[in-house]
Amino acid sequence: MRIKSFLIKATAGLMLVFSAIAVFAAIPEDTVETNWQSTADAPSELLDQVIRDNLPADLATDATQMQMWEIQLAGQPTPLYLIDSRIADTTADPASNPLCGALGCAFFGYVRANSSYEKVLDAYFRPELPPEVPLFELTETLQNDLPVLSVNQLEGNQIQQFTLIFNGEQYETVEIQTLPHRYE
Repeated sequence: MRIKSFLIKATAGLMLVFSAIAVFAAIPEDTVETNWQSTADAPSELLDQVIRDNLPADLATDATQMQMWEIQLAGQPTPLYLIDSRIADTTADPASNPLCGALGCAFFGYVRANSSYEKVLDAYFRPELPPEVPLFELTETLQNDLPVLSVNQLEGNQIQQFTLIFNGEQYETVEIQTLPHRYE
């Protein structure tokens, strides 16, 4: 009787494990940050503003190779456009990323303001993270009509999570947490 009970429990446990494996195996590896798209799809006025604000006039760079994430949560009156300035694989060809350096790579945030776009985020982040850790995470919270952002950074073998809020003019860091999980 005990053996039968054990076998039933073991079988149920294995079925649960295999079900979980099947679910996670069905999720594509690149789903950590699936909302990034080419800036070639960005409003042309936004891309012109990004180029004017951040790239020297004498630098021949194809800004349409940058990535953009258009974020608009419920109750948010205007979208936030996050811009990832990397235009190529930074590990393979760091020289082709003029806005990357020792501090990381430039990331910008823009919102529509009247007939132009206003920069509300201008920061350098290191995008080199464990594959399962996204650089940016959204919260469902709005601060001054823009979403609160969490940014993950690898410090040693742990993730530091920076909470950024919009203060009415720019995003600013209001909290830094070191997460307990350690990466090898």
